[in-house]
Amino acid sequence: MRKKYRLSILTSNDYTWSFDIWKQTIPELQRNYKVIAVNTVEDRLGPYTSWKIPYWYLRSFGALNTCKLVLFGLVRLFSRLSSKLKTWDELSLRYKFKLRQFENPNAPQTVKEITRQNPDIVLIMVGHILKRPIIKTAKLGVVNKHGGVLPSCRGLFPFLWGKIYNHPIGISFHLVDEKIDTGRLLLQKEITTSSMSMLGFYRYIYHQFPEMVTKALVNLIEDKKINPRSDLKSSYYGLPTRKDVRKFEKLGQSIAYWHDLLL
Repeated sequence: MRKKYRLSILTSNDYTWSFDIWKQTIPELQRNYKVIAVNTVEDRLGPYTSWKIPYWYLRSFGALNTCKLVLFGLVRLFSRLSSKLKTWDELSLRYKFKLRQFENPNAPQTVKEITRQNPDIVLIMVGHILKRPIIKTAKLGVVNKHGGVLPSCRGLFPFLWGKIYNHPIGISFHLVDEKIDTGRLLLQKEITTSSMSMLGFYRYIYHQFPEMVTKALVNLIEDKKINPRSDLKSSYYGLPTRKDVRKFEKLGQSIAYWHDLLL
């Protein structure tokens, strides 16, 4: 009998993105893996948490773009409230996994709990930079999704920086190490985005997430070697400023179109 690898999930506790993604992905994972726990942590954007995140968006993306993103969040909220599974608690009861809540993934109590879960693999969707103790909780490794074609556009908002500096656009799955987006590549896909906004791009890659994370897990377990494009140089970018966003928009790019708000 083939071994059923044990998976723990470490994710931001937000309902706009993370909840819907894992609601779609967990039943797919349970076909071939044992999902033992979902561990939620406080949402983070660079150094910002809580109310400072929407304030950063308003200051950096401007009022109209922030309005579109808020409306997108409200559309997602109403959709979730009309569905059968509305909360993390309901999701854990439906799919029979442990649900644990923490503030910081690097805190000793988080490391202790995930170590107790004894996972073969930890899947993450967090805005925190993970430190060695939490990375070492998984026997085979910690797997992350990055919305860029690594090693280019490491860091935050790779779609925006990729358009500004003419880097390829796409999605990468990689093992996590103590640096930022530098771990072993597990899966990569370039995406043509000529008509996509940044919000549309992220909607697309999250739609692709269940299928791609499954392929990335197979590549990890089978120890397949995935090489990045030889012509790509490593690059890293942090949070954009209002000036950077204006430069992005002057290139004919958009943070969000109105039609991106439709489900």
